[in-house]
Amino acid sequence: MKKKVLIFFLNSNVRRDYLDLFPFKKLSNYEFIEIGFYHDGLFDEQINFRVSSLTRKTHAFLHKCQMLNRRYSSVLYFARVRGYFPNRLDTRHINVGKIIKANFLQHFLVSSMSSVIGIKLLEKIVILCFIFEKLKSRNLPKNISVVMLPYTGGISPEWDFLTWYYKSLKIKTLAIQENWDNLSSKQFLFQHPSNFATWSRQSSSHLRSIQDFKGTTNEIGCIRVQGFYENRHRLNKKPSAPKKYSEHDFLSILVIGIGDPLSDLKLLTSLSGFIEEKSDELAIKMRITYRLHPFHYISEEVLHLIAKLLHVKIYSKSSSDTNSMRIQQVMDSDVVISLFSTVILESSILNKFCIIPTYVLQDIGYDSANLVDDYNHFAGMSLLNGLSVANTLTELVTLLNGHAARKSVIKNDPRLLGWFCEDKDAKAEIISLL
Repeated sequence: MKKKVLIFFLNSNVRRDYLDLFPFKKLSNYEFIEIGFYHDGLFDEQINFRVSSLTRKTHAFLHKCQMLNRRYSSVLYFARVRGYFPNRLDTRHINVGKIIKANFLQHFLVSSMSSVIGIKLLEKIVILCFIFEKLKSRNLPKNISVVMLPYTGGISPEWDFLTWYYKSLKIKTLAIQENWDNLSSKQFLFQHPSNFATWSRQSSSHLRSIQDFKGTTNEIGCIRVQGFYENRHRLNKKPSAPKKYSEHDFLSILVIGIGDPLSDLKLLTSLSGFIEEKSDELAIKMRITYRLHPFHYISEEVLHLIAKLLHVKIYSKSSSDTNSMRIQQVMDSDVVISLFSTVILESSILNKFCIIPTYVLQDIGYDSANLVDDYNHFAGMSLLNGLSVANTLTELVTLLNGHAARKSVIKNDPRLLGWFCEDKDAKAEIISLL
């Protein structure tokens, strides 16, 4: 008889990644039951499950109160909280993308319940809501070997309920870290699974020091990042260094959208203008590919302005894109420009020259150049050979032109890269854990 594994996906992006990359075929001795929001026949069994509106709203309110109470846990938590709940007495502000500010009533209610006592009371109320959900969800399967819970850091009452419910039945719950920064910047864990599979020792440290996690951690790498390591090893096995700097006679620059369309426009406009004005003086011609941020809206007006820029090509991710396509795009680039994106880590694994253009950030009372060391998940990245920070447009174009002139080959320390994401066969690690 097959062992049963229950799996929950918080959103369609994670689900698509798992359908593309997860080793389901190697786990044919398991029956995978998907619980959540989908009915497309892609799993052995699919169970629709959503909590009530009351549970959802109470759970979200608890998380907002937790965020305000623990806002000093990291630079990103503080920035995120101040985006939701601005305070005119604050002497600094860090831009972390577009965040909708809370109105006066929301701000007042969250502030009034964000004390330790208020949060303890809210936790009790949410557990009462979970008990109600348990009573109305008697059809949830109980003969399960393990519950797999990919963790994105997003607020999900279903994720917390399933963790709480199956832990009460003494069934193992395995959370799997999906994003690099979601343990140091997104939400605070409310219900803690019995096991947590993380990218690396860095993430396990964030679990213990920021999330107060006391369960079992396993550093397994990441099934998406694993492909970058595989290509790194393949390139390193080539018998000799390439005679040419790249396969093309121009500098291919990949610019990753940061989620703030106006900042993207500012960056691309300044780069396009420089290339056009100084084209005769450049060590090598430059071409820019702009990849839109996959989770943020950009207006048609801004998109139209970007499309008119010279030397800039827009790449918009589609639902049919695969992880291998994303890897190939980085491999085809000579330089990657991004603001604190995971793509910086992935590109560094492939020994690409990376630049963080902090000058496009609209920060008050804070030197953005320090963020490369102050962001918890980025701390240590400045030690990499191929990573530079540009505090001005002049610095950015100097770095680009200097890199094109030198045509240098970068080799980043694999031990340092492993601190951020282990170079492991994540698929085999997950099979072993199951």
